[in-house]
Amino acid sequence: MKFIIFFITFSQLSIASVLLSDNKSPSWMIAADEETTSEINEENFHSIINEVTSLYIQEGINQQRSLVIRVADWQVPYYSAWARYEDENDLYTINFWGGFARIPTMTERGFALTVCHEIGHILAGEPRLTLKHSDKMSAEGQSDYFASSKCFKKYQQNFPFPLEVELNPFAASKCLDKFTDSEQLDLCLQTAKAGSDLAAVLSFHGQVENSHFETPDLTEVEETINNSYPSIQCRLDTFLAGALSEYGKNEDLRPKCWYKQD
Repeated sequence: MKFIIFFITFSQLSIASVLLSDNKSPSWMIAADEETTSEINEENFHSIINEVTSLYIQEGINQQRSLVIRVADWQVPYYSAWARYEDENDLYTINFWGGFARIPTMTERGFALTVCHEIGHILAGEPRLTLKHSDKMSAEGQSDYFASSKCFKKYQQNFPFPLEVELNPFAASKCLDKFTDSEQLDLCLQTAKAGSDLAAVLSFHGQVENSHFETPDLTEVEETINNSYPSIQCRLDTFLAGALSEYGKNEDLRPKCWYKQD
């Protein structure tokens, strides 16, 4: 398998080239008729959701967790994607509003990783949320790690993105140092790219400073973060850790910035 790597700095990925200066919507929503630099349109919004989910229907059955797409509404302008357990129907659902997919820095890789994250809430296992009515769902950090270590790589194998990867050189060097097998290397590079793309979306959405592969969150938590999001930097670190885990093996590289090993 041949691949080409184009190096660019993460700061180039994380700043939206279109800031919606002329749009009339509030900063937390983007209407369906507004133009942004997002790579997601109505067609691939639905196709990516359906493709990623199709890969995990059987796993949901194996875990006795009926996985369904409850909401995939391109027209809704708000920023949101979520998973929940419907006790009344005994269903685990994933849900997406179009506004989130239209954030200017969103890419197809980043959106596929988003879908993987929501599936992770259902299938990624422990650690789980401990909040009442949510304790059947995996924690945010666990969902991120599942998304990058397993789900996105499975998606890349079945619905491959182009071999050319525009990636920060620090992250690329980590992949190159870890893997000599061309397939594992490509999965690492592609996943790290997806992680950087999604972290840029999270930074834009949260209106916070951009995170960088070169500046990991050095925090070591005393207890696993179960019921809230880790920092965006920690989430980027988790995406890279998942990229660097060997696909097909249960290699535990979960970062200490959110995960406390027993």
